Amino acid sequence: MGEDKRIIDLPEYQPVAIPAGEIARSQLEIIRSKFSMVVDVQSSFYGDEFTLINRGFAGSLPIDRSLSLRLVPKLPISNIFRMMEYAYNTDLKFNKGEMDVSDIEDIFRIIAKLLALRILMRAKKGLYREYKDRRERLPYLRGRMDIRDRIARPHQISFDCTYQDFTQDIAENRIALYALFLASRYPDIDPIVRKAMRILSGVSLLVHSSMDIDDIVYNRLSEDYRMIHGLSRFIIENTGPTINDDGRTLLPFHINMADLFERFVVGWLRENTDGLVIHAQRRCFIDSNGHFEHIFDILIEDIHSRENLCIIDTKYKTPDRPSSHDIDQIIAYCATMGDVQRGILLYPRAVRIPLNAVREKYHVQSMTFDITADIDEGGRTFLAELGILQGVLP
Repeated sequence: MGEDKRIIDLPEYQPVAIPAGEIARSQLEIIRSKFSMVVDVQSSFYGDEFTLINRGFAGSLPIDRSLSLRLVPKLPISNIFRMMEYAYNTDLKFNKGEMDVSDIEDIFRIIAKLLALRILMRAKKGLYREYKDRRERLPYLRGRMDIRDRIARPHQISFDCTYQDFTQDIAENRIALYALFLASRYPDIDPIVRKAMRILSGVSLLVHSSMDIDDIVYNRLSEDYRMIHGLSRFIIENTGPTINDDGRTLLPFHINMADLFERFVVGWLRENTDGLVIHAQRRCFIDSNGHFEHIFDILIEDIHSRENLCIIDTKYKTPDRPSSHDIDQIIAYCATMGDVQRGILLYPRAVRIPLNAVREKYHVQSMTFDITADIDEGGRTFLAELGILQGVLP
């Protein structure tokens, strides 16, 4: 970054006022057009001041060469790393001195470095390969020859062949390469990222989404790719739209803290409870035709009886008290499932006026999974409040 680059800190949900003369109209237009879901821009009545509000993200948004927005989380960065371990099924342990995190921007660089190291470790024992069917015209016979084509063109000196190729150019490696490619465009990235890209030089660079990762089926030969894809998912999901400023590519990244909190709770519960199935983003149709649906954050099911025990709706932004809309929503979720009579509104901090009520037949409560200090202790406290003992709900 140039020395004249201005950095504006935007803490979560806190309005930051900026005089109109200190931010260009072109910069405001970039924020509004590319990052409206991340940063809210409001102008004063007379237009002499603008207010920027971080909508609950952590990361960095380079607007142009002269301005960058730093999205400052409420949580310690070390806690964000711990949450990411559970949310993305990764091990973010580093050697002493390796995890030197001075600000939020270092998160992306560290994740990219760890991904590169994992790929280099895998390359030492060989990248994962699979047999893929290929068909091409060759000057020699390989695999199966197309007899009909040969009869139709007897004087052709090449052969139309179908054969199996034992190749590394498969989805498992393409996803990792795409994540490295995104990371390589971030400023001051570790050179090991480009080294790992060279290791994957025989792999096609294609655009991938997190849904492609969901489609991967792991086996005993590819099990270590689960970690690689967890890190890749973080990079792919949290990288924003690129900005071209006079031929220079600027790469933003922004972690949606509400999504991270939900993913973390799911991962932590799966890791720390027995006898339960933790469903994430469970869909349930409202009508018989399947045109309308509810999507629950978390549904807890007893693994033995197959009974649905409770629905959890995570709420990262903590109000003074649960809103009527959120209460009505969790009751609607329970009613849609039919057999669920307990709904939980889960916050990362305690609400000032907690909820514990029964409406009709539905028991609705507000609870806390404290992520501001020791997150594992916060989880154990939540389980005790929820009433889970040996994976059984009362």
